Amino acid sequence: MYKILVLAFISSWVFSFAYSQEKSSDTTITSIDADLINIFNQKTSKKYKVSAIKVTGNKYFDENLLISISGLSVGDEIAIPGGDNFSKAINKLWSQNYFSNVEIFITKLEGKNITLEIAVTERPRLAKYEIKGIKKGDLDDLKGKTGLIPGRVVTENMKRTATEAIVKYYAEKGFQNVKIKIDDRKDTSANNSVSLVFNVSKGTGYQTEKAAERHQRKNAFIPV
Repeated sequence: MYKILVLAFISSWVFSFAYSQEKSSDTTITSIDADLINIFNQKTSKKYKVSAIKVTGNKYFDENLLISISGLSVGDEIAIPGGDNFSKAINKLWSQNYFSNVEIFITKLEGKNITLEIAVTERPRLAKYEIKGIKKGDLDDLKGKTGLIPGRVVTENMKRTATEAIVKYYAEKGFQNVKIKIDDRKDTSANNSVSLVFNVSKGTGYQTEKAAERHQRKNAFIPV
């Protein structure tokens, strides 16, 4: 089977075309679909009808859901070259923040009918997390503030939200120079999962707990 890669590595937004070749037991190529290989090299744009769509690489997400999000449907007419259906589909899937890579292949050409494959690479999920450099009492308080929930897809937004929650928590205690370093560690307890370690350096804050309490009381009441 030959695959034409219509858009790869979404971050670069560069069209890239390739085909993969299936070999027989003697490692020789059995046949070549020249029309499929040259479909994007045509001098004039032609319309093709989508006859089938499949999704590969998805383990946690329903295939029909991903096809729906992409906006592609069986029966669609797509202009090749020149159409923007594929770039729009990749953009829609990429915007979900659940994938580290999205590609679309044309895997089969029969007359004016094309078969599509949406290949996704899912982001890892959170296996567990640790917050180091803080007291146990603080850790108990922070558990409900960070938004970190094992099993969810790990995104940059997840890390940023957790970091901001920790910084805010200690700022209210008088620590204005909190530094946080996040370590991602591959977790072997489940497929495609990672553990996050938040290393917290609080820096210097108030000299005493009473001073911190006074600061909190001062900011809790606004004179009229």
